Amino acid sequence: MAASFFIDVIVRPRGAARQLSDFDKALGKLDAQASRVARNLDRLFRVAGSSLLVGQFISIIDSYTNLNNKVIASTNSMAEQKAVMDELFNVANRTRVPIEDIATSYQRLRQSTLELGLSQQQVLRMTETLAKGLQIYGATQSEAASTMLQFTQALQKGKLDGEEFRALMENSPPLVKLLTKELKVTKGELFAMSKAGKIGTRDMVAALTKGADEIDRQFARLNPTIGRSLTVLRNNLVRFIGEMAHSSGFAKALSDGILYLADNFETLSKVIIATANAISVVLVGKAIKNLIIALRSLAAAALANPFT
Repeated sequence: MAASFFIDVIVRPRGAARQLSDFDKALGKLDAQASRVARNLDRLFRVAGSSLLVGQFISIIDSYTNLNNKVIASTNSMAEQKAVMDELFNVANRTRVPIEDIATSYQRLRQSTLELGLSQQQVLRMTETLAKGLQIYGATQSEAASTMLQFTQALQKGKLDGEEFRALMENSPPLVKLLTKELKVTKGELFAMSKAGKIGTRDMVAALTKGADEIDRQFARLNPTIGRSLTVLRNNLVRFIGEMAHSSGFAKALSDGILYLADNFETLSKVIIATANAISVVLVGKAIKNLIIALRSLAAAALANPFT
């Protein structure tokens, strides 16, 4: 609860008008000072708003950097890195899925299928088929992202069972149908195979590879939602800002600068404390201004109704 306080103003008839007039002038001077403090506070809020935009800008650069790091870990040359980066953004936009989710799925698919000797193009094609297959049945973005993660986890451990299988059954019947077609079994038999741990990596890869064209045809009939369209817009923004920041060296310079600040935090802490104190003074200044406004109103009322 806000604290309350009262000010008693005693006005004596003799010389009251002159005293109130002097009082008003004094308040006027203090009011001018408090106004300057209030203006500084407004500037502070504007800076805070700018800081929010800067925070979003940095977040986008970090998304691109993380994407770039995943591609570096999954490629062997600069030329291959560039080709994979380009295609990842193409896949993300064709499937209308956040680039971060596509990159994570690609990296997991790549790592879990190394022993199969698949090409980069095959892995990227599987990534696209998986993303599209999860949307055909109407899965939300969060459901699709979760199921993509669980499916790639199944690939990494070498079998589709348990929670991973249940998530696929619930959120993507089209992908389940690809598995039944590849394994030539019914859904019931597929469920029994999953419980026995008999749906392996090769089975999942074969289902995604052979069923890619069918998934493409089904996906082409979907109407994009506004949310999915905005996802494509954000993907392009991540690419534009990310490439600009990295090609100019801005991202590395900013990262190095932040690390330098972190290494010298003890010195900076003194500055932070001083800044906090300054902000406190500004807030107090605004409170004083509000008090002055009330006092000047009281003085004006008294002058308008002088004692005789």
